[in-house]
Amino acid sequence: MKKLFIFSASIILLIAISNNKLFGQDSKHDISVSYGVLTNDEFIDFYSDLFIDIFTLGYVTTDNTKELGGIFITYKNIAHKFNWGITAGYDAIISYDIKDKDTLDGKGYSNRITIALEGDYRYINKEVFQMYSGLGIGYTFRKDTYKPDIGQEQTNNINHFNFQITAVGVRLGKSLGGFMELGFGYKGLLNFGLSYQF
Repeated sequence: MKKLFIFSASIILLIAISNNKLFGQDSKHDISVSYGVLTNDEFIDFYSDLFIDIFTLGYVTTDNTKELGGIFITYKNIAHKFNWGITAGYDAIISYDIKDKDTLDGKGYSNRITIALEGDYRYINKEVFQMYSGLGIGYTFRKDTYKPDIGQEQTNNINHFNFQITAVGVRLGKSLGGFMELGFGYKGLLNFGLSYQF
């Protein structure tokens, strides 16, 4: 999974450092690194755990969940108000306890890598201040692992299409700037980071 993320991030960087002949001489480029909280996969995990708890009448529960959140590297071509890009992200549940009748039965882990195409419309597109909304459509490679205290490790691949709706994003700064986005999807309800435009 980590090799897939590194490969995807490398492709994004190669696209970004390609010369301007690929996009036109008036093109600008934006490379960003960001962190997202409350991703849609985190919501899916929360409600899955809730349903398991309900349907097993509390006999099987999860506890002590440690989420990593989403880490993303994104490239965007920002020549005009309508812009496009590509992103790669890594999101994980570092660990959670699985209990049977309050007795620890094992641990679970989840790794997710998302690769997506993104577009945005910048309704304010100044040199120092930008405001925008956007949409992303991609695919998530998800691997869940269950390690019981007794017995053999089990893995399950739950790959799926994914999306991101950015209701509003704000960027402040010239070449190097900070940004924050509010939305819902693979980048979470709140996504923030640093971007470099050149």
